[in-house]
Amino acid sequence: MPKIAFNLDADPRKGMPYAARITLDAEGRLARNFYQLPREWGRHRVIVSGTVTIPEGAVVEVRTGGSWKNDYRGFYVARADGLWFLGAHDDAATKHAIRQYLAGTAPAPEPLASRPEWPAEAESDPYVDREEARP
Repeated sequence: MPKIAFNLDADPRKGMPYAARITLDAEGRLARNFYQLPREWGRHRVIVSGTVTIPEGAVVEVRTGGSWKNDYRGFYVARADGLWFLGAHDDAATKHAIRQYLAGTAPAPEPLASRPEWPAEAESDPYVDREEARP
């Protein structure tokens, strides 16, 4: 399971940044399950940051901010090396593909990027501080 480090910085007057796992509710609609990430508040800025372990194959929505007329959200799928971009929050084809995938009637949608947008953190080496114990 990849560990993803989020560091989302935005103006809270234009919407709170977040990361949420996407599931299907009882009616088959997309539902958000928000990751509880620490927030640091400033006068006109909020920073939402933290590390989350996400199971491979999970669909995640990340909101990085917004403006007076735009909402910067996207859907991602978790793979061993990080979160891969699937599409924008307002793309009907992306939402349809995600809904089918979560219902189990279609394979995972193909990412639109050639590398993960949110790379996974490297696993720590247990021998890093013990040179003499290294095999």
